[in-house]
Amino acid sequence: MITTAGLHAIVGLFGSTDTPVDFTYVAYGSGTTAAAASDTTLGTETQRALAAFKRKSVLKPDDTWTFTKHFVTTAAGSCTEIGLFTASSNGTMLLRTLPVSPTTYTAGETLTVTVDVTVKNYACGTGATW
Repeated sequence: MITTAGLHAIVGLFGSTDTPVDFTYVAYGSGTTAAAASDTTLGTETQRALAAFKRKSVLKPDDTWTFTKHFVTTAAGSCTEIGLFTASSNGTMLLRTLPVSPTTYTAGETLTVTVDVTVKNYACGTGATW
């Protein structure tokens, strides 16, 4: 789910009213509360780090950003939530999602977290609502 703060950061780029920010940090955690637009943090963040990112084509040419981070886990646990942020701590959260299938891991394993953000085209016209 795109957060309200993340949406405000994106909308602020139109007309150059805000300073551009990069959503380049991926985090995972063990929180299980449903994602909400008002979220500003993960429920229970475990690790966060700078992700590798690239553009790819899903529905249209270059319509998707893929963010990937390979974490080395420090303790046993479960990845039940994922977020995309502007900073290595705090920062603005663009999105929060709960994976369909949570992943359990033990200490020392490599946990790969991938976030795809696809921008879709919507037809707009007079009186269009979103």
